[in-house]
Amino acid sequence: MHLRTFINTLSGSPATDYIISIGPLPADSRREGDRCLVIYEPTPQHILKIKDIPAAELGTGISLHIDSVTYHAHSRNVKVLQGFLAFWFMKYIWLPLHSVQIPDHLGLRKESKEDFIHEINKLRNQDLLLTHPLADKIRKAGKGFPAILLMPGPSLSNITGKLKALAEKAIIICISRTVGFALQEGVEPDLVIQLDCHCLQQRLFPEQHFQDTTLLSLSLAPISGFAKNFRQVFFTDSFDLEVLPNSYRPKESWLSTFLLCLGAAETLELESLYVFGSDLSYQNKDACYYNTTDGAIDNATHVEQEFITAIKNGEFITCDINNTPVSTTLQYFATAFEAEMFAQEIMQSAGTHFYNASSSGILSPEMFIPVNEDHILQRQDFNRERFRKRLDAMANHRETINYNLLKHKIRLRIQQLREALKVAREVDPSSHPEERYPLFQIVHELTLDNPGVMSSQGKAQFTCGLLDVWLTEARRALNIVTLHQQAPETPVTLLCCPEEFEVCGEPILKQHPNWQIAPLAVTDIFSPPATMSSVPFHRLHADAVEGKPIVLITRALLDRYGYLIQAMPSDNILEYPAQ
Repeated sequence: MHLRTFINTLSGSPATDYIISIGPLPADSRREGDRCLVIYEPTPQHILKIKDIPAAELGTGISLHIDSVTYHAHSRNVKVLQGFLAFWFMKYIWLPLHSVQIPDHLGLRKESKEDFIHEINKLRNQDLLLTHPLADKIRKAGKGFPAILLMPGPSLSNITGKLKALAEKAIIICISRTVGFALQEGVEPDLVIQLDCHCLQQRLFPEQHFQDTTLLSLSLAPISGFAKNFRQVFFTDSFDLEVLPNSYRPKESWLSTFLLCLGAAETLELESLYVFGSDLSYQNKDACYYNTTDGAIDNATHVEQEFITAIKNGEFITCDINNTPVSTTLQYFATAFEAEMFAQEIMQSAGTHFYNASSSGILSPEMFIPVNEDHILQRQDFNRERFRKRLDAMANHRETINYNLLKHKIRLRIQQLREALKVAREVDPSSHPEERYPLFQIVHELTLDNPGVMSSQGKAQFTCGLLDVWLTEARRALNIVTLHQQAPETPVTLLCCPEEFEVCGEPILKQHPNWQIAPLAVTDIFSPPATMSSVPFHRLHADAVEGKPIVLITRALLDRYGYLIQAMPSDNILEYPAQ
């Protein structure tokens, strides 16, 4: 599946492609008819014509033909249609067909597949999802304030050594890939926005406490390992609208975290947003094209004549806001188009003004006005304490959760996973189980690009391991939900060592002051006589665990008795908070 551009010719266009022609079809065109849209005098209204093309038709491939005479007569409108086509194709066709993690709004996927990455992330986040509020609680928290957004494009390095001074003037917003830059500059961000759901995102966060930083995250992002390091956490979305019926979400898009950052600006009702490093392009002098797909510009720094961008899958050349040839990708190009739409809508809804403070890249200069850092440094100092207090005031809000429904859903998932694991352990790996079982198909597709990585036996073992992890996380999530439901109403037993009896509940009560925790010391033949509430180890399961909805345990007690506790025939023992 592809999108490619042809200028003044359709020679080489595959016969299966749908043709969109801006300007008359060239003389070498093979056809006119049902699988061809010809736009003679392009206007932005032709976006609707493109949207009306059945998605299945576009899924076979698109050949975009541009007549150069039409382009030079209507260049602005042609660029709008190019941007929209890149956006429409990438967001709603290419990405959904290449990843089960992307919503399939147009119904292009032939079958629904399990999205184990998102679900495992959500299960691991369960405690956070029941503890922290949604983004609607911080609406207007940035009203009247300017903010600086750091994105990881090449131009971010232009403010090396300058960020500390800039931070005196505005809220500092980072994403995972720019947190390190801010810290190297001696600046702790005020807000970190997390959309990316890949498990390796955790590696981008240093093991340090962000005393003054708020984390705003998608519910499916892998934040369970580092969220505790932040001052507070807010989620952009309800993890389940039936369980937590709050439909508010900031504007967002799976094309780029940058777009969620713009949505956060609307939620906060920022007065202005200065963007550094959102180039969505980069210099590449080895492959620079001018008006055709085979004419290179050697060491070009500026284009005087009108440049026709030939959009396609992968990397291609366009001109940035300074009319300099730069490399970009179809996803970057699509992101720039959607960013312009977002900025227009947000300016109307929240009054936020947007600035391209790097003065480079391919963002619309009409919506992201190019400025330099002096424009920011001339502002009055920013009242950071006032902004933090606005966030702090809502950080302890508790959402309304339907615990019984959530437990019912998790129990159903546990049952499904147990059945799937049974099948996975019994199936013959050489019988092509990926043709019959969805989870085997997922593992098979994960290894297609590296066919030598796993044998059939290895894939079967990997599938079993994946199901084991998934099942373990589901069981833990069920215990966490049970804990959150019970602890505010009735005491929950906390199994501990005798020597930690007096203090073992403090970390839990610090996080949840309204919970009722009842420590219970576990003793054995080597323990001194107990002077507190206790149970001998040989009676532990029968007297303190069996039949209880949930029982907590300290890390020290787990370390003391090890597998003797892990082997108990109960799924209701939970280390909390986990270490």
